Amino acid sequence: MNCPFCGAQIPDGAAFCPNCGAPSTPQQAEQQQTVLNGQPQAAPDPQYQQQPYGAPGPQYQQQPYGAAGQPQPAANQQWQQKKQSFAAAGQQSFVDSVKGDPIKICTLVGFFFTFLGSFLPAWVSAGGIGVGLFAGDGGILKLYGILFLFGSIFGILLEFSSHAQGLKALSDAVKKLPYSQFYIPGLFFIVYLLARFNGNFRLVVSFGASWGFAKWICLIGVLLLFVRPVMKLVKKEEYWA
Repeated sequence: MNCPFCGAQIPDGAAFCPNCGAPSTPQQAEQQQTVLNGQPQAAPDPQYQQQPYGAPGPQYQQQPYGAAGQPQPAANQQWQQKKQSFAAAGQQSFVDSVKGDPIKICTLVGFFFTFLGSFLPAWVSAGGIGVGLFAGDGGILKLYGILFLFGSIFGILLEFSSHAQGLKALSDAVKKLPYSQFYIPGLFFIVYLLARFNGNFRLVVSFGASWGFAKWICLIGVLLLFVRPVMKLVKKEEYWA
């Protein structure tokens, strides 16, 4: 006969397999196990059968994240809601808003020019050397440059506030003020006049220097900032619509 464990041929009458040494019959194997342990061993419960190393149990099988019937974490739901709100707020792109109101280009170009005029070293020039608002001995001119610089940035952000949720609260507070569309252009016009008639610039010009292109860029930018507010006021249209 054959060994019930390894399948090797067992000679007739042999009690053990010559190949693996196991008892020749299952009855003898059970008797040997009883002798060794002192009592019969119960068969293992199928639900406690050892799983392969690293394999999760059936009750711990990982479900696909966000699968149907599985509750999603609260943080994920909040993120989905925020994405939907951002998408709804950005449905009208900047290009579409400019197409609907082409005069807005004047405002954007105006802020760009005043931004350049804040730091370009060419308000006055002599012998190929330009001097700007941030000149080393400029004094109060540096303050004018800072006002042009940060005022231009704030103005652009205010124009883009409808496309940026983080600025909505601040922009709404500013837009509720009466004639708020004239605040930055009016401030820039005053700052430009102060810089234009500054004693340092006039002294340099009186010694033969000439006004540089940065001064003209800044002036053009200030004038462009008045175009759209004045047109909206004349037409009696809402500026921040």
